[in-house]
Amino acid sequence: RFWCRVFLAGGLLCICIPFLLDYQTEQGIKKRDRQLQTEYPEMVERFILLLGAGLTIRGTWLRISGEYERRRASGEISYNYLYEEMLLTRNDMENGKSEAAYTSFGRRISMLQYMKFSTLLVQNLKKGSDDLLRRMELEAEDAVRIRRELAKKQGEEAGTKLLLPMMLMLVVVFAIILTAAFRAM
Repeated sequence: RFWCRVFLAGGLLCICIPFLLDYQTEQGIKKRDRQLQTEYPEMVERFILLLGAGLTIRGTWLRISGEYERRRASGEISYNYLYEEMLLTRNDMENGKSEAAYTSFGRRISMLQYMKFSTLLVQNLKKGSDDLLRRMELEAEDAVRIRRELAKKQGEEAGTKLLLPMMLMLVVVFAIILTAAFRAM
């Protein structure tokens, strides 16, 4: 009898654990995507600022990733998916990849805005166009618009999550009022 319970519990665990692991993986991916979406406009604006100050694309990349690495080492900030990907790209560049490193950056993140950003960088390196700053500024405007839409969507999701507790509170208030009314009769 005891062994039947142990066997049954083990069978239930074998069934539940894969679903739990899938759920945790899915939540991790959602967290990563949310963080990448919210960090994108800031990164593009920093990129524009440093490019406008006269740094090259590579110098700008090294500066941003190096600053993140220093702040992370000092404990000032925590793990950030975007800047960790930038560090990987920096390591690729130091190991001999140039344009391919930027392309692989966009592919690893696999979000449209990052692929567009990496394509802008690679096109500038290959063709040497003068309008990179203007194109980056347009990309920054798009990024800010996307950030606003994301904030609106997150606000709506938060409002939806609060709907059930508000309904429960309303039911409790009605119950208190009805109880008081019946006692007064």
